[in-house]
Amino acid sequence: MYTEEPRRNIDWGSVIKKGLLILAVAAVIFLIIWLFTRNNSNSINVDYGNEPNNNVTETLKNSNSYSEIFIDNYRYFHDTAKEYFLVSELPATNKTIKYTLQELIDKGLILPFSYGNSTCDTEASYVTAKNDNGKYTMTTTLVCGKEVAKTTIELGCNQLCESNTCEPVKTTIEYQYKQAYKATETVYSCPSGYTKSGSGSNTKCVKSDSETINATKNVTYSCPSGYTKNGTKCTKTKTSTIDATKTTTYSCPSGYIKSGSGSNTKCYKTSNESVNAKYTTTYSCPSGYTLSGTKCTKTTTSTETKNATPKTTYSCPSGYSLNGTKCTKTTSSTDTKNATANTTYSCSKGTLVNGKYCRINSTNSYYQSYVTYKGKTYNGCSYSGSYTEACSTYSGCTRTYYKYYCTKSSYKDVDATPKTTYSCPSGYSLNGIKCTKTTSSTDTKNATANTTYSCASGYTLSGTKCTKTKTNTETKNATETKKYYCESGYVLNGTKCQKTTKETVNPTKTTTYSCPKGYTKNGTKCISTGSSTIDATKSTTYTCASGYTKVGIGSSAKCTKGSTTSVAATKSTKTVTKYKYKWSTETSLDGWERTGETRKVSSK
Repeated sequence: MYTEEPRRNIDWGSVIKKGLLILAVAAVIFLIIWLFTRNNSNSINVDYGNEPNNNVTETLKNSNSYSEIFIDNYRYFHDTAKEYFLVSELPATNKTIKYTLQELIDKGLILPFSYGNSTCDTEASYVTAKNDNGKYTMTTTLVCGKEVAKTTIELGCNQLCESNTCEPVKTTIEYQYKQAYKATETVYSCPSGYTKSGSGSNTKCVKSDSETINATKNVTYSCPSGYTKNGTKCTKTKTSTIDATKTTTYSCPSGYIKSGSGSNTKCYKTSNESVNAKYTTTYSCPSGYTLSGTKCTKTTTSTETKNATPKTTYSCPSGYSLNGTKCTKTTSSTDTKNATANTTYSCSKGTLVNGKYCRINSTNSYYQSYVTYKGKTYNGCSYSGSYTEACSTYSGCTRTYYKYYCTKSSYKDVDATPKTTYSCPSGYSLNGIKCTKTTSSTDTKNATANTTYSCASGYTLSGTKCTKTKTNTETKNATETKKYYCESGYVLNGTKCQKTTKETVNPTKTTTYSCPKGYTKNGTKCISTGSSTIDATKSTTYTCASGYTKVGIGSSAKCTKGSTTSVAATKSTKTVTKYKYKWSTETSLDGWERTGETRKVSSK
């Protein structure tokens, strides 16, 4: 026997509601993460695959998140590294070569480049070349401030080989040399407490006691009059919609002077200090006059005409030579045969024997000693006296030797020096080892007459006429105009120069929209009757706390408090030792010093 428990009924409606709620929360979280990464990421990771002619610059431009100076720096870094790997150094099979930006600068392959008032990160920026079983890829990473880009391309066969069949790249070793020389270098320095900013003639000394914090971001959604807001949507009955007329104005806060127009408008904060403006004086003339210094001149001309002097010249067609008024053409034919060779032999040393050898005689002399006297002559040698030497038998033992002077003659044969001369039969001329004989004939015809005209000094040729222009000049005083200008740091206001601070803020941008009669404005749209739903107007503002000044627009807006002082840097020169570099396959060069660096270059 068993007791059956009551079956529980599942509340499917509650389960479905909870599931939809979980999905909605997940969707909202995903949307927030996507918007955050989309609005705050300034990096890109692009894999170009095997396209050898990819356009890195165009890809960065299409990302809509990079400044022009960053794109230019990236293109310079990428193209220089690519050329170095293709020409000088490629990794072995299954190996990777990596160079940081600083290492390429130290090698002299690339020059340091600026990014605003600072430089790019030379250690975090790098390039790599990888050989994956004969497939070469290059990765470029550049870090400049908050902008980061990374690309990978394949160094295809058409870049490494002359044909479509990839063959191993033949390389040869080159050695780097350096040579010292003296140069004058300009140095910019700042007083104590100042920081150097910029480079070259744009170097400034900056001292700041300012504080900078991020602006507060506020996002609101609103609907135009007549619409009902539902989340991020606006609903209204309408029958037709047109774009509203957009009007944008720029205004400056109190105490600031507006300069420029449109998106180039800036607000400058001015002080009460003013000085007389400097001016340049320009002069102008009425129509028909030409300015010369402070005078206006007007020139009238009259023309005298007479016949030009004719001169006849003669010319000939191609292949003919001019001779008076005749053209002559000489044709020739050449008979060529081998010259007769005659070879003789000579000796610089020795005597010529057998017609082709040089015999060189030599005599060797030596002494021969005997313990027995052999007579005045023996075996071709002559007696030349005796001498006594100690013997090793016992102390006091001596032995007499008889010395003979001998001579021996010998010779050797070497090849004689040959000299070959060539000769030709009568009527032929020797040309190397050939004999040539030339016969010629002459064709004569009349030359082509060409008549030119010339003029006496002071006249100009026009057709067959000579013209001479007489000039009459009228002079009057030019109209004087003064143009006022100010020195750096001042703004012109009439004939006065007002000194401005270095503090600059962006103006307040106000955008308004208007609609024609019969339409109702809804955000950037103009709507008549009917029913439709549009996106609510999203307004994002960035504000600063009391005592702070907003600098910048959009997400880059900052709140600053304090002041910044800037003075000109002190310019001086010094003599420094610099080096120029070169590469060579030679193991040593006169006047140059080896640096110890080597590289592989492709060789054919």
